[in-house]
Amino acid sequence: WEEAVGVEAVIFDRNILVSGSQDKTVKIWDIKTGRCAHTFEGHQGGVWCLSFFTPNLILSGSHDGTIKIWNVKERKMARSILAHDGPIWAMVRHGKILVSVSQDKTAKVWDISRCLLLKTLTGHNKPIFAVDMNEDGTLVITGSADRTVKIWDVETGEVKKTIWVSSTTSVMAVSYHKGFIAAGYDNVVCLHRETGKLIKTFNEHEKRVESVQLKIEDPEKITGAIISSGQGGLVKIWNTKMPQSIQTYKLSKEGGSVKSIKFDELRIVGGLKDRIRILDFQAPNSD
Repeated sequence: WEEAVGVEAVIFDRNILVSGSQDKTVKIWDIKTGRCAHTFEGHQGGVWCLSFFTPNLILSGSHDGTIKIWNVKERKMARSILAHDGPIWAMVRHGKILVSVSQDKTAKVWDISRCLLLKTLTGHNKPIFAVDMNEDGTLVITGSADRTVKIWDVETGEVKKTIWVSSTTSVMAVSYHKGFIAAGYDNVVCLHRETGKLIKTFNEHEKRVESVQLKIEDPEKITGAIISSGQGGLVKIWNTKMPQSIQTYKLSKEGGSVKSIKFDELRIVGGLKDRIRILDFQAPNSD
């Protein structure tokens, strides 16, 4: 899929794939044919993060500091929110609650059904690049250039825990699942308990890690999987019990950055500089 330019974010469901790009657009793709069904324009900066609100409503966060809501059926912008005083680098949704994080060092909690700001989470002293939420939407997890991961109570807006993940560099990615946090910094992926205890580090990436997704199968045995990607063009799959990756896919032959990955049981979707790659595990082998 080579019509995208500088892809920074991807999301998908069974029928459509959505990409956000440095060219300031949000594109809707038919996931079966690979054709671009529609291009939304309206942002004044690159689109760095995306989320489904409903199957028909797409949320986008941009370098221009706005969150926009796009209506896929009617092919128009439904709402625009001036959300932050700097670029929005990431966001996560749980039900009607959306959390956006920004260069302005804040995380903002929205009732996105009403486009209403509920809380501003302040405590990081440098830009926030990554965000996730727990399963019931009571906790927000943020990763920042201040080298920490913070766990916030959504209701009170207070920091429950600060984890010093890196001694040298920005935390670029976080993923929470069942009491554990995977984080990416420099060329390292690390796994922590929610309490802050470091479980394991994974060190195979040669360049900066920019996206991680964690899935814990058994919290007591700490079994599960992590998928990570970044500037080396590689997507790696890790078993949480093993120091070596169990699978590596090279999505970019030129070694370009894989800024965003999303996966389910059937597919891994990665956004590259000028294209979107899909690894489809139910497709027949080409040979």
